[in-house]
Amino acid sequence: MNHTVSALEVRKNLGEVLNRILYRGEEIIVERKGKPVAKIVPVKQTIAKARKVNIEDAATIRKSWARYQNEIGEALHNISKLPKNKRPLLFR
Repeated sequence: MNHTVSALEVRKNLGEVLNRILYRGEEIIVERKGKPVAKIVPVKQTIAKARKVNIEDAATIRKSWARYQNEIGEALHNISKLPKNKRPLLFR
C-alpha cells in the first residue's frame, strides 16, 4: 500500500514513518513541492524482489546456454580444422 507524504513530514516524524514501513509494510512516497522524489519501501520487500530477479536471470542464462552450446561447439570445431595461419590469433 502506497502513502504519500511531504519531505517536511518525513523530517518531522521520521520515527513514525519508519514504524509504518517496518511494522505495517507500507511504501511511502516522499514529495517535495508536490512532486514525488523518493519511495521508501521495506527492506524485506527489496531483498525478495532482488532474489526473484536473480532466479529469473539464472533461468534465462541456462536456456540461452543450452541454445547456443551446440553452435559454439560447432564453431570451435570448424576453427580447429583451419590451417593455423588462417585461424584467429586467439586460436593459433
